[in-house]
Amino acid sequence: QAAQAWLLARDPNRALSLQTEALKRRPRDADFLIDRAMVRLDLKQPWEAVDDLNLALEVAPRRSEALVFRAAAYRQIGTADLAEEDIARALTLRPDAPDALAERGAVKAMKGDKPGARADWLRVLALAPESAAGDQARAGLEQIDVKKP
Repeated sequence: QAAQAWLLARDPNRALSLQTEALKRRPRDADFLIDRAMVRLDLKQPWEAVDDLNLALEVAPRRSEALVFRAAAYRQIGTADLAEEDIARALTLRPDAPDALAERGAVKAMKGDKPGARADWLRVLALAPESAAGDQARAGLEQIDVKKP
């Protein structure tokens, strides 16, 4: 909770430090690993995020959010194929997960599939318009120069 507070205060480095301390006490806690990976993505540390998410998925292989965040890390790194694999697995676990659909849209856009990205982002807006995934979808739609619904 303290790490979340530091994130809200826009101090991701302090949040990262607290999460690292928590993981010293519980090194295989999937929730802590996923939370730290999110901060590492924020800090543009995708390789470190992948390491945390690999361990989280080793401990809890059915955590779809870990797959979505790892896909985001792979996208930051520029490995769209690995990102696509993780998104496909996440959507198998939760077929209408807005976060997974938003990330799939981002990967499609990265690969130049603007119609596919648009379809995913519009689906996100239909499912969860007032969510972080909805915000990502709106930003993606603006970025590919498509009118918002």
